[in-house]
Amino acid sequence: MLWERIWAGLLVLYSTGAAYLVWRTLSPYGVNAIVFLIIDMVTSWPYGLSTARIVINVVKRNWHEVRKWSWVAGVTFIAPDVYVLASAHHAPRHIYLLLILVITALILLAILSVLLQIRSWGKLAASPPE
Repeated sequence: MLWERIWAGLLVLYSTGAAYLVWRTLSPYGVNAIVFLIIDMVTSWPYGLSTARIVINVVKRNWHEVRKWSWVAGVTFIAPDVYVLASAHHAPRHIYLLLILVITALILLAILSVLLQIRSWGKLAASPPE
């Protein structure tokens, strides 16, 4: 599906920007931006596809598929952040707190994005054809 590919492609672009930020801010603490980029690139495509499929399957009320794709989305979303938290050494406490805050904000943003997509797709599915 075209929208799935566009969404997944945008996530790959986002990964590049995130790796740049990791390189600029976290490399002094042992976080390798190249490893982060590889993990983020490998997981961004399945994350994009899974979130699109969550939306489609919620609209279709196919809850088994929603649960399956939610697991894929969850694991692929958090994998790069787990790497950052696991590889950062001797960072000041405020760096860890900031990382956790950013991760929490991104999770909330991802959930909100999926909910908004579900809402808009639901309106499209409910509207009569012209």
